[in-house]
Amino acid sequence: MKKRLLFIFLHGLNLSLYLIKGLSLTIGEDEGMLIEEPSTAIVEKKDQKRSGFFVAGFVGPQWIRSEGGHLEPGNRTVSLNNDFSVIFSPTFGYYWYDPKQFGHFSFTLELTSAYNGSSISVNQGSHSQAISTNTGLVFLFGTVGYRMEKWEPIIGIGTGVGILSPQKGEVEIVQTALADVGFRYHWNNRWSLRIESFMGWLGPSKVNVGNKEIHSIQYFSNNFVVGIGYALGK
Repeated sequence: MKKRLLFIFLHGLNLSLYLIKGLSLTIGEDEGMLIEEPSTAIVEKKDQKRSGFFVAGFVGPQWIRSEGGHLEPGNRTVSLNNDFSVIFSPTFGYYWYDPKQFGHFSFTLELTSAYNGSSISVNQGSHSQAISTNTGLVFLFGTVGYRMEKWEPIIGIGTGVGILSPQKGEVEIVQTALADVGFRYHWNNRWSLRIESFMGWLGPSKVNVGNKEIHSIQYFSNNFVVGIGYALGK
């Protein structure tokens, strides 16, 4: 009788241990899934391709300086001073970001336009005259970025045409070029903040003062702009 009870007890104990072991393995597997799934999701989120079209708008101060400037007739040198102005710039472009191919690097190709109105002070000896000039810019621009989660430092370069419309004088179309440095901050997959400093070149061009012409003027500008970008179709 005692041997029989001992056998039943040992058999039951062995069955209990087997059930506990199976339960613990099941829990361990479930726990592994709970830990593994978010980790995989994070990796997939970091490696997610985020390419597509975007629009953006910028505004900021601009400081312009002029070089050259020769007065006809006589080809006399004339000094020019440019006042502070504000620049407005809408942009449309395409943003490439594919971590599997390029790692942290991103690229944009942008069609950018800009407008500003400025005043040029023309100095001829003791005489000075102010001329208002409206300037429009259209250029093709590209950037390279290094994306780190939400932050993305960028550098860029572009070229295009400038359309000068002086207060008095003919409209001119001249060559322009620019380079920039800045960063983007991505709030989410659609909205981003963009802060950049542009260095621009415009010219050579001419302007009329009365019945005289000042030619060979080149403009150099420093711009600091803040913009908001919006990704399309994501």
